[in-house]
Amino acid sequence: MQTRSLIYRRISVDAANHPVHLLLRQLQNYLHAHTLQADFAKYCPAWSLHWNYRKRNLLREMLAYKADILCLQEVQSDHFLEFWQPELQKAGYIAIYKKKTAEIYTDNKYAIDGCATFFRRDRFQLVKK
Repeated sequence: MQTRSLIYRRISVDAANHPVHLLLRQLQNYLHAHTLQADFAKYCPAWSLHWNYRKRNLLREMLAYKADILCLQEVQSDHFLEFWQPELQKAGYIAIYKKKTAEIYTDNKYAIDGCATFFRRDRFQLVKK
């Protein structure tokens, strides 16, 4: 699966006026199976669009960047609970998930998606949820 990557370098200052260098990488991928199948059906073999194939590839790529913070959108709630949260927890991340309020119909069932944020527990702590 091909991803588009945009890299941003930003320099700012912290509370003590020390320079802080941030390297932000945005990966544009299609996590939501329904959107993916509609957009890539004519370009990719059907087997490569299935979640069971894509999830490990997505995880491998995300972990390769060793990011302090990962933000994902269009994450189905069952994919979050069954895959993203446990796998990224093993890699040292804490997870926060916010569901949307509307269900979508995908793979012959209704699903709710939302946004997931993961941060490294050795770099940050959750202050308020």
